[in-house]
Amino acid sequence: MGIEMYRAGTGLVMATLLLTAGLPPVVAAEQPKGLLEVVEEALRTNPQVLADGHSRRAADHVVEQAQAGYKPRIDLSVGHGRERTQSASTAGLNRELYRHESSLTASQTLFDGFETSSRVEAGTARAEAAAYTVASTAEQTALRAIEVYLNFLRRRTLTDHAQENLDLHNTIYDQIELRSRAGVTTKVNLEQIEGRRALSQSDLVFAESQVHDAGYNFQRVVGFLPYELAPAPAMDCKALPGTVEEALQMANAVHPALAAARANLQAAYADEKVALSAMYPDVTLDAELNKNNDIDGVDAVNEDTLIMLRMAYSAYNGGRDLARIRELRHFTDRALETHNQLQRRIEESTRLSWNALDALERRAPELQRRMETTVATRDAYSKQFNIGQRTLLDLLDVGRETFAARSEFADVEYDRMLAAYRLLTSMGILLETIGVEPPAEARLASAEHPNDPHMFSAFFPCGKTF
Repeated sequence: MGIEMYRAGTGLVMATLLLTAGLPPVVAAEQPKGLLEVVEEALRTNPQVLADGHSRRAADHVVEQAQAGYKPRIDLSVGHGRERTQSASTAGLNRELYRHESSLTASQTLFDGFETSSRVEAGTARAEAAAYTVASTAEQTALRAIEVYLNFLRRRTLTDHAQENLDLHNTIYDQIELRSRAGVTTKVNLEQIEGRRALSQSDLVFAESQVHDAGYNFQRVVGFLPYELAPAPAMDCKALPGTVEEALQMANAVHPALAAARANLQAAYADEKVALSAMYPDVTLDAELNKNNDIDGVDAVNEDTLIMLRMAYSAYNGGRDLARIRELRHFTDRALETHNQLQRRIEESTRLSWNALDALERRAPELQRRMETTVATRDAYSKQFNIGQRTLLDLLDVGRETFAARSEFADVEYDRMLAAYRLLTSMGILLETIGVEPPAEARLASAEHPNDPHMFSAFFPCGKTF
């Protein structure tokens, strides 16, 4: 039951609700019109997505810095100046010479207690976390773009209903006015319809103001005022699992924010290994070439060349290294708890999204039946009013009820679409499901994952239009 009770055959109703509409164009340039184009534009221009992308690229350079530890280091030093020397070797005389010195040193680390490899591991994990963060931000940005897109269409649909309601009251008013002039009806009836028509006009004004507010919200998120937006596309029913347990399984497996937390935890473990490297000796292979002229008051050339295998070990530094290791272990524990907390939040969000969609699935058929019966009643009352079997109050009441029923059904239909997209976002597969490529900086986050429709034991029934 619940989500599985989704009623097939609402395509015609949704086609009626999702009318092409928009605010008057502000600029003459062509603008994206479909949902996918809106999402792509939002991802292309959103400041937070762009900022996270720069963080990801910076993390790549951190990895390059760590990898430099695998390569040799070459240093060149050259100096020229004037030196004054007084010593026993110069027979107690003061001597001034032009001093020249130069040296070339090459050093290759052979063993550093796994410090370099650990730094590379930590940097790689953080770059991966940054990529998953870009993917997570892109998912949330896409959902926000979809929300303002659908909300604008919703407000246009409700405005259409308000306009139709006003047109109906205008028609009734014209009929009552003619009857009043002919002396067939009383002035009270004319005043009654006038009051109801004023209320309908107020409803239309309010609905139109909501359209403008929705347009400005759309502009804030996407970057332009909406113009001639296309209806929302149909959603692939196989993107939604048949049970909440399968939704949770997907969220735990592929949600980018959770993957970023796992990568940060891996980086914390690697930082511990970097600190532990201080407990090992460093072994290097060094080669030096020195050539100096007029050094220490000796007017001569001094050259030496050497190749050395060296080992350095810090035997004691006041316990600083041990304290650093203990400090980083606490940071690792913190990263673990951050991961666990995020996992709980994602599970909560998935369950709430599932429950919201489930409730809307069960409400929608009842509200549709209500709308259909009120429309049929309104049509019947209109005919009966014309032959004197219904009062004006009956006709006005059923008209108001029809307007409320159509508006409520439109609301629940748009809420169903939003709930479905929110569930996909909670699972971490929104962009993949709607067919939008994530930003290039999220490339590390695009590894294969079990987002295979065959992993689900059941799906939403096919044939629905979202």
